[in-house]
Amino acid sequence: MKPMLFAALLFALPACADDAARAGWVLISVDGIAVDYAATLDLDQPGRISGQGPCNRYFAQVEGNLPEFRPVALGSTKMACEALAAESGYFALLAAVETAEIGSDELHLRGGGHDLLFQMPTDQAAANR
Repeated sequence: MKPMLFAALLFALPACADDAARAGWVLISVDGIAVDYAATLDLDQPGRISGQGPCNRYFAQVEGNLPEFRPVALGSTKMACEALAAESGYFALLAAVETAEIGSDELHLRGGGHDLLFQMPTDQAAANR
């Protein structure tokens, strides 16, 4: 991706009107290691994130201007499941995020010494090209 286009995407993300470009990210790996649970991240509302953790839906406000990206006031539903430990870890990783870097089909959230890699599902990525 060309540097100017990449920069434009970074700064347009919070105010972008194209929901398809901001919703439906799927967690692939943490620190380069594939995750063994399912989690998604939606950026469909300016200044907020939401998604599905291994067990529960979650939501948070986001502070900062990209590349700064700090989820605050993280909340979730309270359903029990076998993956609560994984979910607790995922929520802790999200709470530590400080920056975001977005590409055409990848989203990196970084903070607390960790790198969370999200990818857009193939059908959504193709539609956005």
